[in-house]
Amino acid sequence: MTSFLSESAESVFKANKLNDLKDVCVVLPSRRATFFFKKELANLSETPFISPKVFAIDDFVCNLSGLQISDQVSLIFDLFECYKLFDTSVKFEEFITWAPTVLKDFDIIDQYLVQDVEGLFNYMSEAEALNRWQPDSEKAIETTAQTHAYFELYDNLKKVYFEFRKRLNKKAYRGMAYRLVAEDLEQIVDADLGYRHFYFIGLNALSKSEEKIISTLVDNKMATCYWDTDEWFMNSKHQAGDVLRNYRKNKPFGDWNEPKKLLQTTEKEINIYESPFNSLQAKVGTEFLTDQNTVFVVPDENLIQPLLFSMGNEVEEYNITMGLGMGQSKLSALINTIFELQGIGSFQSNTGTRFSHAFIQRILTDPLVKRYEVKVFDSENPFSAKKQDIINKNQVYVSEREMSTFVPNEGLLKALFTSWDNDAQKAIIGLKNITELLREQIFEDLDSMEKEFFMLFYSVLNRLQDELGKHADLSILSIKLLLKELSKLERVPFTGEPIAPLQIMSLLETRCLDFDHVVLFSFNEGIIPASSKNNSLIPYEACIAHGIPVFSDQDSIMAYHFYRLLMRAKKVDIIFTNAKSTGIGGSKDPSRFVLQLMENLAKENALIKIEKKIVEFKKAENEQGLTSISIKKNSDTREKIKGYLAKKGLSVSSISQYYSCSLMFYYSKILGLEESEEIEETFAANAFGNWIHESIEIISEEVVLLNTLIPAELKPKVKAAIPWVLDKVFKKHFEGYQVETGINLIYRKMAENLLLQYYEKCIFDGKERLILSVEDKFVHNLNLKIGDELISYFINGKIDSIEFEENSLMLIDFKTGGLKAGEFNLKKDSSLLQTFQAPDKSKFRQLVVYKYLIYKELERVSSINGFTIPSNTEIVPGMYSFRDLSKFHEFKGFEKEEIVGATEEAFKELVEELLNTEMPFEQTSDLKVCEYCSFKTICHR
Repeated sequence: MTSFLSESAESVFKANKLNDLKDVCVVLPSRRATFFFKKELANLSETPFISPKVFAIDDFVCNLSGLQISDQVSLIFDLFECYKLFDTSVKFEEFITWAPTVLKDFDIIDQYLVQDVEGLFNYMSEAEALNRWQPDSEKAIETTAQTHAYFELYDNLKKVYFEFRKRLNKKAYRGMAYRLVAEDLEQIVDADLGYRHFYFIGLNALSKSEEKIISTLVDNKMATCYWDTDEWFMNSKHQAGDVLRNYRKNKPFGDWNEPKKLLQTTEKEINIYESPFNSLQAKVGTEFLTDQNTVFVVPDENLIQPLLFSMGNEVEEYNITMGLGMGQSKLSALINTIFELQGIGSFQSNTGTRFSHAFIQRILTDPLVKRYEVKVFDSENPFSAKKQDIINKNQVYVSEREMSTFVPNEGLLKALFTSWDNDAQKAIIGLKNITELLREQIFEDLDSMEKEFFMLFYSVLNRLQDELGKHADLSILSIKLLLKELSKLERVPFTGEPIAPLQIMSLLETRCLDFDHVVLFSFNEGIIPASSKNNSLIPYEACIAHGIPVFSDQDSIMAYHFYRLLMRAKKVDIIFTNAKSTGIGGSKDPSRFVLQLMENLAKENALIKIEKKIVEFKKAENEQGLTSISIKKNSDTREKIKGYLAKKGLSVSSISQYYSCSLMFYYSKILGLEESEEIEETFAANAFGNWIHESIEIISEEVVLLNTLIPAELKPKVKAAIPWVLDKVFKKHFEGYQVETGINLIYRKMAENLLLQYYEKCIFDGKERLILSVEDKFVHNLNLKIGDELISYFINGKIDSIEFEENSLMLIDFKTGGLKAGEFNLKKDSSLLQTFQAPDKSKFRQLVVYKYLIYKELERVSSINGFTIPSNTEIVPGMYSFRDLSKFHEFKGFEKEEIVGATEEAFKELVEELLNTEMPFEQTSDLKVCEYCSFKTICHR
């Protein structure tokens, strides 16, 4: 099917002699359209000829105006200077949040040739607003500081608008250039525009300035317009033709070329896909790729990267017309992290600036910094080593000096970790240094897109440095906010092959272009067409009163672009998502255009084959609907298990892990997988518990003394020792924690109070006792014959404290968490062995193993740590909870033979099961076990 640009090019070609084409000017909606128009025009002649001048309409108007369009940085600062003339109290940090909106509104005011600009701003003045709100009310409306500031803003903007236009002089913003050309066009025409004739091709929904420019040229017999329309929306009341029907009726642009009849007469395959996830769209869309001339219509630039990843290397040629915002770059992400490091990630101590570990780690692992590390240091990886060192030391904060010099004379580190001292000039210089140092080392290794971002960002920093010379009062926050706004406004176009078989663009960029295959993404209501949110300071009523378009006008424009794109398409794939979040303000319902296709167009054209489908994917599930993982044992696995039993043995924690989830045991003990280490800013339960345990160990060994009766007179000495012992253990293991302030200071006080309570209630309680052992490990070796194999393994356990009191040997374990009496009892209707093997009886199992190990230790040497234990001594294992030290939770009730027999039988069955190749390692069915499992992400639970 012949494309619109091909037909238009042929019309222009036939209307002019070959030698006269050079004196013709062709204006199209976009630069992309100009490329394809020239390509179509070139195909019409075998004889070389000088091409007409072909402009995108923005370039055409700016060329006529003779003005230079200012960059965003200049416009924002010029606007700020103007605003300060009328409000000296304005702060740049506040101004920058609404300045882009003001610039956009000024642009629209001028593009739509608002004649009574004062009237527009007066409409929003306080007096007029009060008059409209309650004209007949006797009750006065309360005026607050907020309402006064609101109306004062509009009063100031009225003055700023006129002052701003004067200040720009030879420069302009886009709308200002349009207005100047439209208002002076008669004089420009009289002065000779340099072209014999103008052709305006494929335009729609023109601004008033565009209308005036084109209609003036048409009235002077200097211009012809070609419109791309279809009878389906032109000869009906469909919103897609609202604007164009008005143009055709009133004829401000001369004679009208006849609409096509394509939507109702041509064959089309239309598939509508409902995707359950926003991110799944990219994968679904790339599955539709064929050899046809295809366009991916992407309304959200955040989908670009997922699309490229989904295409992989299979699609060699594609072109992306959409520009990406500066905020999408890796460099922008690094700069944002640096701002956070210099802001919330740092504080001033007595010794200088200290940086938070969280932001240090983010910077050291940033993709650009990592690439720099590899390029400069090859295999040494000093940045990675420093990151690990910080983790090992649990350094919550690290000094500026340490971070900037841990690699001597390393410029990037100095630039990254030198404090800006809240000086905006230092911030800009620092960011420029970082950009330069990265560019020197890794620029050639970057993809073309990231190279463009580097160049753009560097130019923006240069502009900011120039402006800072004029605005010395700007803060770092001002710079951060400005860069944030610029990251949305400044864009870098993708480069690619313009005539590639796959084009990726927004719906607006498809103007004048035709494709055999159209794939539309994020086709949700609220996205296409966009939601009714109006990002403007001009109220809806003011827009209506002064001829400025509102969201309903935008709906008509989007409808036109959509149906025009469908006119010559053979296949159309539409994807919408039913997810709660659809990216840019859309609902989970399909666009209204989908319903129009199904209920209207498809019923009027029998050649349209339309089908709605739901994207589904299969998941392997067990009966509970959970993903199932099972690890079968082979000879290699069996050898690893035997090696583990011989070298590591079985501890209380490892067997409890196995009973809870054998797959967890496999990952942790057999494969040796570990959680990635992280710095803890506040004491986790295990760190706090270790602090308490080791402090008790030191006090027992150095103050109380082992194997010695504890006299009451020792109590003051023990109490006095608690603070310095806590400090000693802290310095040894937890120096990275900050305990001077915050929650950790509370933990420090809590630790001291808990130790005081422990010694008060559990040691100096009036009973005679000796502490025989603290934190000692006990081991017992066992052998098991399985077939012809003799399996050697051992059982081990570390007992927190062993005390001798009143002919009882107390085996004590300390817990920082709470304890319940039922945890130490037999399960209902269960034997000792069955209770031992129950997954939820870990504390019961722990005390049984402790008692078993001490029985075996006494059989071997009859003493604990050199202290002889009388044969009639009762062995009493139990636990103290630091939440309630008044109760010792004992385990009693079984004879030695029962304990030994049940324990050894349990371990025998466990080892046999471990080495049985018919019994795989499997996930637990108890999801409570998964809640705190280190491997739940592997299991997808």
